[in-house]
Amino acid sequence: MESLLPPARLRGSVVFFYCSFNDTHSQSPQNILGSILSQLYQESEESDLSELEKAYEDQSRNTNRPSQIPEQRLFDLILKKTQTKMETFIFIDGLNECAEPSVVLSWLKTLVNTTRRVHIFLSSINEKGIEDELRDVKSLTIDTLETTRIGGDIILLIYASLEAHPRLKMHSAALREEIAEALMTGAQGM
Repeated sequence: MESLLPPARLRGSVVFFYCSFNDTHSQSPQNILGSILSQLYQESEESDLSELEKAYEDQSRNTNRPSQIPEQRLFDLILKKTQTKMETFIFIDGLNECAEPSVVLSWLKTLVNTTRRVHIFLSSINEKGIEDELRDVKSLTIDTLETTRIGGDIILLIYASLEAHPRLKMHSAALREEIAEALMTGAQGM
């Protein structure tokens, strides 16, 4: 990640989010936006928190779920916050694991089209829906990773998972090897 960032003197804010296939909370567009907003505010002055506090107060008055600020309000706060920064770099890993990638992409495209101060790096497996959503973004570079470039990491993950799984540890090494081969062949490196 460090190699993707500009020199320290040019940095603004850097935020990261990982959409995990086995953590449903990380797959929610609302949680993704909330995490981005939270990270942007972490470096803020005490007096700068008034907008965020007001959003929570408004939500508390209007519903019994104060922690669930609507996506539009989260986005508006992100947009306002990024406009006060020199630059903002947003990294989202595993977008394809998100419950509604098109919703997240819609927010991100609006953000990029609204301000030149935001730079977004997305990683995802190559899914047609995601690629289609990104087709109309003017300032976009797509770099497709070949499965051979990431296959080694996948192999290590498969073997580590098989060794760590309590029920699979009881079976023979030959069976675990057969399972690993089936996973690697069937997934084609993904």
